[in-house]
Amino acid sequence: MGQLASLNCLVCKKNSWKGIVVLEKQICPSCEQKIVKLDTSDHTYLEYVISLKQLWRDKPSI
Repeated sequence: MGQLASLNCLVCKKNSWKGIVVLEKQICPSCEQKIVKLDTSDHTYLEYVISLKQLWRDKPSI
């Protein structure tokens, strides 16, 4: 198994060695947990939606 490179989180922009990678973009464990627990009525919901839209906007061609 190859070593994962440190990437910047798609949401918080912090550098992290851990997290999930979706369409070659990383989401750190902290942001992942916030997204999982986030309610649509939360005042930060729209910020997360905008960040996650980048996954499809910058989608690599297959």
